[in-house]
Amino acid sequence: MPKDVHAVDLDATLAQYQDWEGALKIGAPVAEMVKRVKAWRAAGDEVFIFPARVNPGDDTFEEGMNATLSYLSIAAWCKENLGEILPITHEKSKRFTAILDDRADQIIPNTGVSVTELMGATQ
Repeated sequence: MPKDVHAVDLDATLAQYQDWEGALKIGAPVAEMVKRVKAWRAAGDEVFIFPARVNPGDDTFEEGMNATLSYLSIAAWCKENLGEILPITHEKSKRFTAILDDRADQIIPNTGVSVTELMGATQ
């Protein structure tokens, strides 16, 4: 049984990202996050890649193709940069013990208080 199940966003979290350049383009690895993911895996934790880009969105042919191409690109990127292919999902799971994302703002449980606001940081 894994100790933790981490969901890690791809763009601007695990891989460098500036602007959308298509489903096949994934940025260079973010060294610190790659190091974290590898350490979690070595400790026996599960890690899911949790990118929005694999969501087929509005169910158009183009969005479906972009989602499919993104899955394939992410799997290849993982193999090259993490040494293994990790599961890829756009759906949140109750098994996730942590979600790491450049756009997320943690809320202190049962308070509605934003950690970002509490620290005085801006988004």
